[in-house]
Amino acid sequence: INEIDAGCTCAPGELVDCYDGPTGTDGVGICHGGQKMCEPGGESFTVCFGQVVPLIEECASPLDESCDGSPNGGCPFWGLRFGDETTNDYAWGLAVLGDGTSVLVGEAIGPMDLGGNTLGANGATDVIIGKIDGTGAHLWSARYGDANDSWANDVAVDGAGNMVLVGAFDGTLDFGGLSTPLVAVGTWDGFVAKISAAGVAQWAVPLGDAGTTRPLAIDVDAAGNAAITGYFNGTLTLTGQASSSDDDGFVARLDPSGTITWGTTFGGSGIDHGNDVAFESGNLIVGGVFDETIDFGGQAQTDEGEQDGFVAKLNGSNVQQWIVPIGSTGTQEVHEVAIDGTNVVVLGLGNGTVNIAGQETFADLDDVFVIKLDSGGSLLWKHHFIGPEDQQPGGLAVDGQGSLWFGVSQEATADYGGGVVMSAGSDDWVLVKLELTAGDHLRSLRFGDTDDQDPRALATDSQGNLVVTGDCQHGIDFGFGVLAGSSTYEDICIARLPL
Repeated sequence: INEIDAGCTCAPGELVDCYDGPTGTDGVGICHGGQKMCEPGGESFTVCFGQVVPLIEECASPLDESCDGSPNGGCPFWGLRFGDETTNDYAWGLAVLGDGTSVLVGEAIGPMDLGGNTLGANGATDVIIGKIDGTGAHLWSARYGDANDSWANDVAVDGAGNMVLVGAFDGTLDFGGLSTPLVAVGTWDGFVAKISAAGVAQWAVPLGDAGTTRPLAIDVDAAGNAAITGYFNGTLTLTGQASSSDDDGFVARLDPSGTITWGTTFGGSGIDHGNDVAFESGNLIVGGVFDETIDFGGQAQTDEGEQDGFVAKLNGSNVQQWIVPIGSTGTQEVHEVAIDGTNVVVLGLGNGTVNIAGQETFADLDDVFVIKLDSGGSLLWKHHFIGPEDQQPGGLAVDGQGSLWFGVSQEATADYGGGVVMSAGSDDWVLVKLELTAGDHLRSLRFGDTDDQDPRALATDSQGNLVVTGDCQHGIDFGFGVLAGSSTYEDICIARLPL
């Protein structure tokens, strides 16, 4: 007995070399094999002890943790931090030109220096916008606001380099150089503003009547037309007046001169938001959340749980082509949409039972999902990344090179397909790259320390390089030394990463 020729797998106590990492990584970087021992019964081996398999690359370390032969492969070209360390500052929106120039928008309370001159405070939250070249050098920045709060949520750049941004304000908002400033009518009014590549305001359009109006996202097509989405309560005039006693969503189109050419609202008696919008040729892809029912003029959809996510396609005549609900028990939200040819990539979160095109997964906390739909709204693939603590989506971008990136605010651990990613304490920036055909994992990177860091927006340039912005407390290291800040207040951080 206990002999291999007697039917045993191995001789008890026998030691065998082993390695469970991907082929070609043993002996590369930090990776190396270990040994496993034959169990007393001779029928199986123990786990492989002493081995080191690939981990996510730590950009603050000189080692090759991913064992790909390239220490710090995929780590940022540069990273920057902005803020006064005595107030909270946020970057909510980001656009990147083909040459790698980045435009970020957000909000600041105290003095703000985005690399040029210090932009003085006005006594409340103000709109900020900054333009940074591909090397991380400051090109232009501005601040808009008065003694009342205002902020920018998103920005897009047209073919001429004009910057079109959306946000909300209370009181008066003056972009300079225009005949009259915007004056809020409701509690919070929305705005859409166009600023030239040189930083000169072209036009600004107010959105809202009584109540609150908050545009959350914008996209611009090749002709300079804009699409926006968001939510309102009270009354809202687009091409006609609509009213709501609760939050309802809206979608609208504007021509290059800022004229609203079409708009619609959606929602029932619950909470309904449009969270993102993207042009797909002349069509519009809209993503968001709904409670009870949603209908863009085609077949209505009914929610299954507390709140469901949705993705909808409207054609060039603004006729509903399809709506894909994402729901079941618990809460599900669609945060971002992006275009891959005629297909649609979606980033969101879900807890409870999450039904995506008839396929269900379960998460007891908020966990991030990524899905890809074809041009008809049918599911091509999906991933729901389950972890022991909450995750929050933090930006989505398709790189034009066959891959996508998404960001996550992650606490504790999660596995995005390349091994377990562990936060350093509170929420960290986690950036994940997947290939688009089947959603296979390509790369994961983590940045953060024991305090809170949250990615907010991602965008890519024409070469597929990634820019990410968000907020950061205390210290964050993109591989060039710790960018230190307050452990109490949020600053703005931005980094550019290679393809």
